[in-house]
Amino acid sequence: MSFDPSLPIFGLSAAPVAGGRNWHLQETRRAQILAAIRRLLVQFEFDDVTVRRIAEASGYSVQTLYNLVGPRDQAISEAISQYLGMVGQSAIERAEDPFALITFVDGLMESIGAYPKFTRHTCQ
Repeated sequence: MSFDPSLPIFGLSAAPVAGGRNWHLQETRRAQILAAIRRLLVQFEFDDVTVRRIAEASGYSVQTLYNLVGPRDQAISEAISQYLGMVGQSAIERAEDPFALITFVDGLMESIGAYPKFTRHTCQ
């Protein structure tokens, strides 16, 4: 079990998407944008993750980014928080398994080794 920060995460957004006919589409777009931010944090230093670079990586316009995830720092914070929430949730879901902690720690250590730059960003 490894925790890949580049994958979209659904259902753990800090800011809920407004209801309506397109809420599922908006939630999918948000998840894709936040995953793109995490992919960029794997590749680049924090200051090099610009709004324009996020737009290019996600395939959405700058205006769509602002509408769905807000300003850059807020979006980066949510992308990291969402990832940490997913990691924590995976541990909670397996709390009854006596080997879950070992599996969880192994997966976490594997992820830290595979994505050291991203790990450093999550700790800042």
